[in-house]
Amino acid sequence: MEKKNNQVITALILGVLAIAAVVAVVFGVIKPFGGSQDAGRSQTSEASKEDSEKTEPSNIFDNDTSKEEPKNELKDRLDAVKAVDLSKTDALTQEKAILDELINQAEAAVKDGDEAKAEPLIVHCENVQKALTGQSSGLTLGKVQQLVKGGLTVDAKLAGDIVDTEEPVFNVYEKAGEAKEYTWVPRVSVEKGTDGYKLSFTPTAEEDGSIKASYIVTCQGDMTYARAKADFTAAAAQEAKEEKEKDDSSEKEKESKKDKDKDKDKDKKEEKKEESSESKEESEASIETDTGDWSQMLYGTDTYYLVESDINYLTPWQLMIGRNEIYARHGRLFNDPEIQEYFNGKAWYKGYIKPEDFDDSVLSDVEKYNLKLIYEVEKGGSEPEPEPAKDSSYMISGSSDRYLTDSDVKGLSSWQLMIARNEIYARHGRKFNDSELQEYFNGKSWYNGTIAPENFNADAILSDIEQANLKLIHKYE
Repeated sequence: MEKKNNQVITALILGVLAIAAVVAVVFGVIKPFGGSQDAGRSQTSEASKEDSEKTEPSNIFDNDTSKEEPKNELKDRLDAVKAVDLSKTDALTQEKAILDELINQAEAAVKDGDEAKAEPLIVHCENVQKALTGQSSGLTLGKVQQLVKGGLTVDAKLAGDIVDTEEPVFNVYEKAGEAKEYTWVPRVSVEKGTDGYKLSFTPTAEEDGSIKASYIVTCQGDMTYARAKADFTAAAAQEAKEEKEKDDSSEKEKESKKDKDKDKDKDKKEEKKEESSESKEESEASIETDTGDWSQMLYGTDTYYLVESDINYLTPWQLMIGRNEIYARHGRLFNDPEIQEYFNGKAWYKGYIKPEDFDDSVLSDVEKYNLKLIYEVEKGGSEPEPEPAKDSSYMISGSSDRYLTDSDVKGLSSWQLMIARNEIYARHGRKFNDSELQEYFNGKSWYNGTIAPENFNADAILSDIEQANLKLIHKYE
C-alpha cells in the first residue's frame, strides 16, 4: 500500500515537472517570436514614418513656400548685362559711361520694385551692350566718299525700329594713322534723306590728301542705342578720287557736246540772246531738275572755313562752279545760261530768286569768307587766311542765370546732357581732364579755361541756381 502511494506521488511529481517543462518551452518559444514581431513592427513603423517625411504630400496646398526666394526676371536680365566683359571690345569711354549710368538707374528701379520704370531701362541697357559687343548694331555705314580734299561723307542707315525719336543724335569718332585711341570728331553735318542719313565731317588727312583712319559712328535715341564701324584707307581715297575724275571727265564731255550743239543751233542761240533777262530766267527756271544728281563741287562751303589747300588744285571752271554753288544753295538764279543749266541738273537746287533781287545778307560769315577765298584763288593766289571765328553757341543758354525746368533738358541725349552739365563749370574757366571735353570748349569763343580741375572749388564758385541746375541735368543723365 505504502509502495503504491509512493508510485502515485512520484507520478504526480513527474507530471508537474512535465507540465512545467512544457510551459517553459512554450513561453521560451513564443516570447522570442513575439519580440521579433514587435521589433519588426517597430522598424516598419519607423521606416514608414521616415518615408512619410520624405514623400511630398499629394495636396499642393500642403507645401510650405514661405521660405522660397521669389524669382526676379528683371534682375536676372540686368545681371546678364553686367556680366558681359567689355575690356576686349573697342567700346569708347563715353559708351561705357552711358552703360554704367543706365545700369545704376535700372538697379535702383529694380530695388524699389518699380517694374514700369525698370523694364525700359533694362531694354536700353541690353541695346547698348549688344551694340558694343557687335551682336546687333542697328546701324550700317554705306559708301564713303572723298568729295573734296579733306572732306568725307558717309551714308548711314538705321534699322526701322532702332530709333524712337524724329531726330537721332549722331557722333563720329576717329582713330587716324598711328593713334592708339579714338577721338571725337567735331562739327559733323547730318543730312536726312529718303532712305537714310548723310554724315559729313572733316577727317585727319595726310599732306597728299589721302586718309587712313578707322571710324566709329554712334546713334542715340530715347531708349535705343546703335553703333557701326568703318575703315577709310588710302586705297578707298584713290577710288573716290578716280570716281571724281571720272565725273569731271563726264562734265567735260557734256561741255564738248554742248559746244557742238551750239554750232548746230547757232541761229536759235542768236534769237535767245535777244530775249530779255527776265523772260530768260523764267524759261531757265522752268527746266526740270535731274533728281538723281545730289553731288556738289565743294561740299560744306556753308559750314566749314576752307583753306587754300582745299581748292588750289581745282580748275578755273571748277572754282567758278564752286563759288556760284554758295549762291545756288540759297535759290539764286543766274544770267549765264551754262551756269543755270549746270545747277538745273542738281537735285538739291531750287532756283527762284532773280539775280537782281538776291540779297547777300542771307549769306553767313562762313560763306562770305569762302567766297572771297575762292575768288582770290581764281585770280591766282590769296592772302594769308585769318583764323576762323569760334563758335559762340551754348548747349543750354542761361543755365547760370535761371532755374532750368524738365522741358529744358528732357529731349537731350546723354552726350548733350554731359556737355550742358560741364558747360556750367566751363563758364567759370574750369579746365577738363577729358581731352574731348577740353577740345569741345576750346572751340567756344566765350570759353577761357584758366583753372585746373583739382583747383576748382565748385561749392565756393557756383551759385545756388547753378548747383540746382547741375542736379537736374544729372538726374536726366
